[in-house]
Amino acid sequence: STSRWLGDVYKRQLISNTKKSLSQKNYDEALKNLYLIIEKDNNNLSALSTIGDIKVFQRKYIDAIEVFDKIIKKNPKLPSIYNNKGFCLLRMNKYPEAIQAFQNAIQNKNDFSEAYNNLGFAYKKLGDYAKSKQNFLKAIEYNGDYFQAFNNLTILFLEENNLEEASKFAKKSIQINPKNFEAYNNLGLILKRNNDTKNSLINFHKALGINPNYLPTLINLAKNYDGLNDYNKAFNYISKALEIEPENINTLSILI
Repeated sequence: STSRWLGDVYKRQLISNTKKSLSQKNYDEALKNLYLIIEKDNNNLSALSTIGDIKVFQRKYIDAIEVFDKIIKKNPKLPSIYNNKGFCLLRMNKYPEAIQAFQNAIQNKNDFSEAYNNLGFAYKKLGDYAKSKQNFLKAIEYNGDYFQAFNNLTILFLEENNLEEASKFAKKSIQINPKNFEAYNNLGLILKRNNDTKNSLINFHKALGINPNYLPTLINLAKNYDGLNDYNKAFNYISKALEIEPENINTLSILI
């Protein structure tokens, strides 16, 4: 019918407008169009999912969870929606609920490496290192190029002071992604623990060369140069760190 055809044209125009707004990072305008799409078609899960994603980006996690729950009610078999909900719960420090969401994601997609990685992170927050390690390893089992999971394994072994394993995973992460500044920072920490100051500094500088505003590396460089009694360099790096995050307690204590 003519009315249905006009409705389809209107919906296509709204979708086109939404894509344009998203490409321009005009999220309020994108949301306005998305809500109009939902008014015409309240079963449009793609539009609902995009609303949820925008809410996550805006750090409105409660609103995002509300949207994801609506989607789950309409279709309880979508693993990415459970994973997104779990991410919000992680950010809200609701770790047991996050774990349940990630487990639901995996139940619907057994090889969901991102959900395994997130599940490992949640277990680590609860202090369950055995389950954390198990899930990070599952993440790389299903995705051998998942450098973020290798980073997480590095940090886990570093916290257990297993420097050999930590170094192995850090180097693997760099091998997968040579622009992985977090891995260079981690390797710098490992070498520092091994009293290899020279190579520790080399890796911290590599991290900073990729991301000049990476706060952990700026702090680590300041600590290293402080330990070498090179106070001018230490002061320069800690000043840069304070420009990025003026109220960071760790940074302020180093400055004092």
